[in-house]
Amino acid sequence: TLLRAPRPFLVIAPLTTLGHWKRETEKWTDMNVVVLDGNAEDRAVCEETEFYFSSKGKGRGPAKFDVLLVSFETARRLTDTIASFEWALCVVDEAHKLKDVNSQTTQSVMDIPYEWLLLLTGTPIQNSAADVFGVLAFLHAAPLADAAIFNRAIARPIREGDAAGLARLRLLLKTISLRRPKSVMGAALPPKRIVV
Repeated sequence: TLLRAPRPFLVIAPLTTLGHWKRETEKWTDMNVVVLDGNAEDRAVCEETEFYFSSKGKGRGPAKFDVLLVSFETARRLTDTIASFEWALCVVDEAHKLKDVNSQTTQSVMDIPYEWLLLLTGTPIQNSAADVFGVLAFLHAAPLADAAIFNRAIARPIREGDAAGLARLRLLLKTISLRRPKSVMGAALPPKRIVV
């Protein structure tokens, strides 16, 4: 049997958090973490030196890194480069940014192939039914491939004050999400401190 090379992980996060992701990943694991960022020249050097083992040649063989960290802007700008890898897992931090199914960023992330997807957000998606539909459509959560079905079965009943629509939405979210409400987290978190 052929042994398959381990596939890397992709993390798409706000630019301001990429350093935190790198530091924490290196702190808790021995994985090789690469941040793809900077100007065009910086990114070209990164691709040339950090993407593939030199004996395999550019664009061939397994990735040299275990984890690639990119910002939303880089994912949008370099979708073809990022999509050329076989990703075991794609983690999207601040995933509520993908709520607009028609945005260029959302479409770019949808074009990246991965086996598993993990969306992280600390922001409840409660602004509108369209926002909820956007994230659920990104996850391909059936029966939500069609906005009209979602609107008829869930969004309209919620707008009309029908508790059944809200119950259906809660049931759907329960099957695809892990929620930690403040009431649960409050007991585990230390009191807030402000340091000047």
